[in-house]
Amino acid sequence: MATGDSRADLIRQLRRAARRRRVLVDPPQPPPEDPNPPESPVPTQPGSTESPDEERPAPSSGQPGDGQRADWGQRIAILANAVTAPVAIAALLFTGISSLQAREELRNRNRELNISEQGQVTERFAAATEQLGSDAVDVRLGGIYSLQRIMKDSPPDRVVILEVLTAFIRTHAVKPKGPNRGNPPKAAEDAKAAAKILVERPLQLDVTQDDFYEADLNGVYLVEMQLFGANLAYAQLDGADLRNTKLGRARLEHARLAKSRLNRAYGFMVQLREAVLDKADASDAKLVGADLTSASLNGADLRRVDLSAADLHGASLKRANLQGATFFDTQLSNAALNGALLDKADMMRVRGLTVDQILEARPTATTKLPPHIARDARVKARIRNVERGLR
Repeated sequence: MATGDSRADLIRQLRRAARRRRVLVDPPQPPPEDPNPPESPVPTQPGSTESPDEERPAPSSGQPGDGQRADWGQRIAILANAVTAPVAIAALLFTGISSLQAREELRNRNRELNISEQGQVTERFAAATEQLGSDAVDVRLGGIYSLQRIMKDSPPDRVVILEVLTAFIRTHAVKPKGPNRGNPPKAAEDAKAAAKILVERPLQLDVTQDDFYEADLNGVYLVEMQLFGANLAYAQLDGADLRNTKLGRARLEHARLAKSRLNRAYGFMVQLREAVLDKADASDAKLVGADLTSASLNGADLRRVDLSAADLHGASLKRANLQGATFFDTQLSNAALNGALLDKADMMRVRGLTVDQILEARPTATTKLPPHIARDARVKARIRNVERGLR
């Protein structure tokens, strides 16, 4: 028996050793996991009151599960947001403060630059005005052109400079002394330069008409000036001497030119709407295409004036001297011709002329009238009366 038992024990030990070797050499592979494994009953311990059907918490292995991973991810995201938001706000605050500081520095620099520029402008203005008082013509011319430069560089000072130039013209654009034989002497060079800057400024500078509103140029002497395209609207030029002046396309609407001298002035398409030229001397002037709508020329000397293609609608020519005047294609509708002398005037091809206007005027046998007006018996009688009065 003893021998059989020893043999049996030996066989069991050999079998256990063989099983251990198989486990170490080729460990068994676990079966694939079932996505929905059946719940295995949990063995109850002796003395336990738990039912086999009750769920027990799975033993913790120290590794987080899917739920724990989600909780940790949310916590990390919240923590990241909590850290990032203050940083972003701080960055925005820093950027805003830096921008405000940069703007303030820029404003301070601009303010300092403006102060510096104004100081320079003031010095230049003082030097230019001092030059205007010099006895030398070339020095005065230098001051005039310096003021022109300041007008371009400093818009706020333009009005003051215009007033200075206007005053300079009034005091220096005077008739030269000495005998006046033949053609009148030209205006002084410095006065002409100042006037040129003054009246041509709309072509050079961005200045409104109000800056030159009602400029006082009464009595100035600007003979043979080149004022083509000049802006003299609303200017006061009563008694001004503008003989032989070039006024082509100049703006003189609403200007006052009473008793002014415009002999032989060239005013192609000059704007004289509602201007006042009472008792002005414009004999031999060329006012072709001029706009004289509603202008006042009462008592004006318009002998031999060329008013071809001019617009005199509503103009007042009472007691004007129109001897030898040319009215080719001239608009005379509603023009007042009361007492106007029409001796040798050519009115053959005027527009808007009526018999009543001629009856108010002083036509003569040498007046060239439209045929339908010349044949009127009342006009013929008026001509006879005028002729008797002129003898």
